[in-house]
Amino acid sequence: MHRASNGSSGESENWVCLGTVAKPFGVRGGVRIRLHNPDSQSLKPGLMIELRTAKDQGKISLKIKSEHGNGRVLFEEITDRNEAERLRGQEVWIQRDDLPQLSPDETYLVDFLGAQVHSEKSGLLGEIIHIDIHSPQPLARVKTLSGQVIEMPFVAGLIVGLSEADKEVWIEEPIGLFSGEPDVAEEGGS
Repeated sequence: MHRASNGSSGESENWVCLGTVAKPFGVRGGVRIRLHNPDSQSLKPGLMIELRTAKDQGKISLKIKSEHGNGRVLFEEITDRNEAERLRGQEVWIQRDDLPQLSPDETYLVDFLGAQVHSEKSGLLGEIIHIDIHSPQPLARVKTLSGQVIEMPFVAGLIVGLSEADKEVWIEEPIGLFSGEPDVAEEGGS
């Protein structure tokens, strides 16, 4: 097992987190990885990955020996269940270049972390600080100019433009999402 030192934050731009080690499987040191995208096809024999702790206390570089579907893998460097158990909870990172190629009309949501969110109505609204794909629809956490954090659906009906190169997302701003105003008119009184 090769342990690497902590890297700079700029180094993380070339890496993508696929998920976390959920638990061991089998007796030969296999692990089950809870993938952020359950349909991911990124885990393949020969792939070099990094395991990282959430508190950034170092990294472990490992090579996938075999892949058994549903996020189950064996590493060349891990040979028993006790070693695999110690990996529980670690984040699984791969080089950005190791992600499958996309068609021209597709993009990876991770590429919009740090993107500026704009609307024609209000201009700059904030910056995307997190994208959650575990919900029924992807949600982008946007830190507004006032410091408030808003959860915004990252869906085609709301997003009207994307620029991966400029790190910009343009939305059709729904009433109340960023302003706090109610999205329906209150009924009149007596």
